[in-house]
Amino acid sequence: MSWVAEELSRLSDRYTHIARAVEKVGVPPFRSSKADFRMLAGLIIQQQVSVGAARSINARLDALLPNMNPDIVLAATDADLRAVGLSGQKVKYLRDLAQHVSDGRLDIARLKKLDDAEIVDQLTQIKGIGRWTAENFMIFSLQRRNVWPAHDLALQEGMRKLKKLDERPNAKLMDVLGGRYAPHRSAMALLGWHYHEGMKSKP
Repeated sequence: MSWVAEELSRLSDRYTHIARAVEKVGVPPFRSSKADFRMLAGLIIQQQVSVGAARSINARLDALLPNMNPDIVLAATDADLRAVGLSGQKVKYLRDLAQHVSDGRLDIARLKKLDDAEIVDQLTQIKGIGRWTAENFMIFSLQRRNVWPAHDLALQEGMRKLKKLDERPNAKLMDVLGGRYAPHRSAMALLGWHYHEGMKSKP
């Protein structure tokens, strides 16, 4: 049994709405990603574009820059990076990430030794990396178990449906809702996203 399934089982024993949600859509799949430069670059690329567009851009970027690392990104021209579908703004963000890693201001390997608040503080010093990116990195790469992306719109919508709320909860209410799921909030976030996708055809 995966850690996600184990933690949702514990939450299901305590909350009937979680048990019902798991019964309807199942345990969300979880695919961990390496905690490395490429993962952070991919999260920057995913921002404000569709899943399909992000996948296409990432594929073209990997074809252009095999074994991509900070030095390779810094050596690439803006024209090359724009040609794979990156906006001018995201080229700047990608270069800033590469520069932080290259000059040692960001030690990705060391992040796993920090607490959640310190990780958010470290990552959000980089242009283009906000709380959403940091929280996704903590869940999918570092597998932190108590992360709750309260500002994530898809998670908010998932919680609206799961809790049968009249309106999508804002970040402040999401913090209140998420508080009861500690220390298993990452698993609950995964369920919220999964429920949102699984119940898209439902009002």
